[in-house]
Amino acid sequence: MATVVHSSRMFTPDPKASDIPAIYAPIDKSIKVDERVSAIEHLHHAGFYWMMAVAHAKLHKRRVDRLPESDTPVDLYLVQGPEEEQAVDLTSTIIGYLNAAASSFAEKGQARLRARVLFELAQLETARENWQVALESIKVSLRTWRADRWSPEVLKEALAIMRKCAEELGDASSLIVATLELHSSILPGSDKPLDMANCLADIEGGINGVTTLAIRAPDVLPVIEADCTFLAGEVSVGDAAVSQLTLISMAQPNSTPLVLSEIKIEYKGYLKPVTFHHEASGDSPDYQDLKSTIKDISPSDGKKPYMEGNADLTLKPGQVKVLEWSALLREHGDARATSITLTLRGEGYDIDLIVDIDDYNPLLLKTKKAYFWKQTGEGLKKVNLKTYRPMFLKILPRPPRLMVKILRLDDPVYIGESIRVVLAVVNEEDEEVDARMKIRILGYPDEVPLITWDATDTTAAVEDDPETPYSLGVISPSQEVIRGFTIPSAILEAEVSLEVISLYVLTSDPETQISKAVKLPPFHVRRPFRTKFDFSPSVHTKKWPNLFRLSEEDADREAQEDVSKGLTQRWIFKCQISLMEEEPLLLEAFTCDVSNVQGGIVCHLERADDVTEKEKEFKPDTIIEIVYILEVTKHALEDRRSSDVDLDLRVKWKRPEGDIVETPLAVPRLLIPGSEPRVLAEASPYSPDTNSVLLTYTLENPTMHVLTFNVSMETNETFLFEGPKQPGVQLMPLTRLVMEYRLYPRIRHDWIKASLRVVDKYYNKNLRIAATEGVKAADKGGLLLWIP
Repeated sequence: MATVVHSSRMFTPDPKASDIPAIYAPIDKSIKVDERVSAIEHLHHAGFYWMMAVAHAKLHKRRVDRLPESDTPVDLYLVQGPEEEQAVDLTSTIIGYLNAAASSFAEKGQARLRARVLFELAQLETARENWQVALESIKVSLRTWRADRWSPEVLKEALAIMRKCAEELGDASSLIVATLELHSSILPGSDKPLDMANCLADIEGGINGVTTLAIRAPDVLPVIEADCTFLAGEVSVGDAAVSQLTLISMAQPNSTPLVLSEIKIEYKGYLKPVTFHHEASGDSPDYQDLKSTIKDISPSDGKKPYMEGNADLTLKPGQVKVLEWSALLREHGDARATSITLTLRGEGYDIDLIVDIDDYNPLLLKTKKAYFWKQTGEGLKKVNLKTYRPMFLKILPRPPRLMVKILRLDDPVYIGESIRVVLAVVNEEDEEVDARMKIRILGYPDEVPLITWDATDTTAAVEDDPETPYSLGVISPSQEVIRGFTIPSAILEAEVSLEVISLYVLTSDPETQISKAVKLPPFHVRRPFRTKFDFSPSVHTKKWPNLFRLSEEDADREAQEDVSKGLTQRWIFKCQISLMEEEPLLLEAFTCDVSNVQGGIVCHLERADDVTEKEKEFKPDTIIEIVYILEVTKHALEDRRSSDVDLDLRVKWKRPEGDIVETPLAVPRLLIPGSEPRVLAEASPYSPDTNSVLLTYTLENPTMHVLTFNVSMETNETFLFEGPKQPGVQLMPLTRLVMEYRLYPRIRHDWIKASLRVVDKYYNKNLRIAATEGVKAADKGGLLLWIP
């Protein structure tokens, strides 16, 4: 017994616990342990005492009913006389006690005790012909007892009370539900035959119109069981999925057959709903094969398409009826039967009995055996299925038989070069197909561009979104169709891959679309050239304006508003170019333009090298240097801001026997410093006759202040020099000073290092010397000159 109580998880409170529920009262400590205490004395809320009052009132009523009607004297000690007792309405007293008990049990959440009380109340109210109160009470009791599958005898009596009350009140809905449930075979048998078709024949006031009801199967006692099963759990697109609907009648043996007017099966996923209409046959067979008679319906009013068929839907008591049909699958995905609606129509009623198919509790589903029915010579026979989800169907994609081959896919592809792809499509189906193709570009370094499909004999070139299906037309069996397209050039390096998605339908089945995705090998977008840039200042030969004497030329410039009046500087921009890959290319031209300037300047760019690039073969081990002279002029003489220059450098080239391609080279932004003092150094070529090199320093003061510098040439063991050694130099505003040193090297075939120190006397700051023509900057300061 203890095991049963434990497995039922019944609450057995500990009298010593502090969280004892409100319906339980511990024994008073004043009561001795050896004195017996009944179980009910542990229950303290009013509902139980109202039920004790009901029991005493019933006993009182039974004794009053047994009082003799004769004048025989009776004992009247402490009681009233017979006439007075018989005049008391004890039934009303009992009903009052029952109502009070029901309220108490409802307040405490004791649904079963409340259902029992309301059942007794309904019995008393029925005897008093108070039909409405009795019907409302019995409905509450039945809601609890149906869920608990209470005693069949009690259920049958309660349903009989409900049916009687509904007849007297003319409540067609309640009468239909009660009659339907009385058909259930879980109730005790009845001698009176049950006829669902004439359930409203005895209703008070007759039949008025048609009563429409939608009833969920779990809310009533089982009369008809329905289940839907797929014979195979996985089926491919283009094949037929075979399904079975099983109907089991659970009606009383002496009831008339139930005739379903209609059955509707709903699915979630890629299956159309199925509707079966009743079509009577002579023998109402147990098994009906409807594969050849079911048909697809496409409503013209825009509603969802469905499948429709006719079958004999008559169910005899205890009969098992199986309907089998097939549906052609057109889209891949998942499908699941969700509900079955059984429609019963009779005189004055239209009932939809809805059976929900639960697929959300795998623990319960795994305990349920799945099977389908097979027609044999001995009748229907169960065949087990190897699944616990017979209502679930996985629709697999149709195995595609449209092959895609690569005829051309260049790798690598250079920046600025269009990407050419040529594909061949072969139809390996046994019949003609109507095919389309779309391209998915993965890894493209910018927004996915439009692609251009090549022109064919029947169509012109088409520029479209790559994921817009491109028609290939009708392809015969074993026919090969070749199509090419061009992707615009990329602007950044990337690894790009293409996914070709073929979409086609068989001409014999235009509603079923088949798709196949093929991912092509990735190709690389790379820079064709390796570049190295140098941006250095140079001495401009143009004279600077004299702050103290205005020449006629300067006066004319000042009078013109659109002429820049600031200082002009010269800069040398060099670019060394080599190939990234081992494949030789043919150069066509270099172009360079000023694309953007900031900082109030005017720029003039001019080519300064002697490279001839027209049709020049560019080999992998070759380095080409191109040189541009950039002259920068400030708009205003007093503008001391730094400036920025952006150059747009492009190379025109082509592959051997290819088209000309223009590739931009990424040039970093060029910074022009503001108007600050600077020193520029340049050297003449070495003269063997005099064994000397002329090293020239140009000191510039572009400011509006007088500057003083200490200039000193450091001695060195590798050369002798001739020139000022430690002069003090004073530069007026907007002036330049040229200082020349003639160096006599003492070594040959090596570099010599000359270090000139130029120190601002006021700030005590060393000026950095910029190397120009003939010299280069040393790592730790100074200048390097090559002596051949």
